[in-house]
Amino acid sequence: MKPLVLSVTVVATLIAQGVYAAFVVEPIAGGKAFANYSWQGGSGGAARPTALGGTAPGLAGINSSIYGGTAVPHIYQFSYTPGVDSDNTVFTPGQLLGDNYEVPNYATGLTGGGDGLYNVYATWIVSANVSGGGTTFTVTSDGSPITVADIDQNTGQSGSPGGNEGWFYLGTVELTAGNTYTVQMAPASDTFVSMRSAGVMWEPIPEPSTLALLVGGLGLFVAARRRA
Repeated sequence: MKPLVLSVTVVATLIAQGVYAAFVVEPIAGGKAFANYSWQGGSGGAARPTALGGTAPGLAGINSSIYGGTAVPHIYQFSYTPGVDSDNTVFTPGQLLGDNYEVPNYATGLTGGGDGLYNVYATWIVSANVSGGGTTFTVTSDGSPITVADIDQNTGQSGSPGGNEGWFYLGTVELTAGNTYTVQMAPASDTFVSMRSAGVMWEPIPEPSTLALLVGGLGLFVAARRRA
């Protein structure tokens, strides 16, 4: 699965002004949109805090993240209601967010909150002791949910950094303002340190038809410059 993203050149050329934003949910008190995070497992035992904080772009910089503890089941849920939840994160168009399988993910820098397409990402801290087997992410949308299964959080899914200290792309979804959408995490097994999380993010992207027009216009501009 490859992210629907723009090249750095196209983004930087086409988006010159405006408020560039995304919506980030962090699973730690004091983090961004913490009220949009919940867990199953009782008394926080399924989601224990650690003194190690995520460093992916756009996080609040809190020295803490979560991991699976002793209470079960270990299920974390993050929610977003476009048009109700205000964008809380600013990115420069073309900013590197992370990568999947060594394919880089770049920020679009568009303003969220409306109907349309959104890229969805997750991040966690560098780890070598996640023991719950592959982690499964389930992303809801206006269509069928996207399931990203068997993610090895000890390697960042072979990226550099992948999800480890960067944003790992989960999928592109169609959203409608006013509706609530979720990302749910669950390990294969509810072991101690079954999985880790530092946050989830939704970032709007251009509709394919709009992108085609913009890229076409950029091509005409480049051609005209060459003739000149």
